[in-house]
This record gives sequence, structure tokens and C-alpha cells, in this order.
Amino acid sequence: MYKKSRLANGRRYALATLLLGAAFLLGCGSVTQHQTTGFKPETQLLLRGHSLLDAVVVVSGGAEKVISKEDIQPANNEVFGVKRGEDSKKDTVIVNVKAGRHQLEVIQKSRSRFRSELFVSEGQTKVVEIPR
Repeated sequence: MYKKSRLANGRRYALATLLLGAAFLLGCGSVTQHQTTGFKPETQLLLRGHSLLDAVVVVSGGAEKVISKEDIQPANNEVFGVKRGEDSKKDTVIVNVKAGRHQLEVIQKSRSRFRSELFVSEGQTKVVEIPR
């Protein structure tokens, strides 16, 4: 009787090992899938500065945009309806870009007003302060 129980334990051990090994291989060998549904955040540069109307924004690759009145967004930096100092007087312009490294230049009245190299991650909104 001792031999039968030892044999039965060996079979149980072998079966448990086989099942755990199969589960491990199936779990590690399966392909992981990433699926995104819903809102996808845009990658943007948020330009803030005084008197940006009619300035030309040049983003790497030669893409140019002349800032019109429709492009200027109202400042959204109020706390309970109270405007917060100097920032409420600045123009805000949103420029959609692709993720990666960019050369940014703002030209106004035929001269370069601002020039910088930036890196923007996927879905990031980077605030760029344009000096006077």
C-alpha cells in the first residue's frame, strides 16, 4: 500500500508540474495588445506672449503659420473670476505638432523675436513663454 500512495503522489506531482508549466508557457507566449479608446490628447505647443498678432511661427520642417486674430485664445488663468496679474494680458496661441524634437522660431516685423529647440512627448502640451 505504501508503494501505491507513493506512485499516486508522483503522478499528482507530475500532473501539477505539467499544468503549471503549460500555464506559464501560454502566459508568456501570448501577444499583448494595447488598445486605446476614447480621448487621445494632442501634442501641442502653447505660445504665450504680448502682441503676437501678425507674428509668423516657424516650426522645424518649414511649417509656417501667421497668427491671426482667430488663432489667439483668451487667457484662461482666472481663479474664481479674478484675473491673475500679468498673465491675463498675454496672447495665447496653440500650435499642434508631432512628438519629437522641434526648432521653434517666432518672427515679427521681419526680425526673429524668439528662437528655441524643444522636445515634446506624445500627448504633451508644452508652454512656451515668448519674451517682449
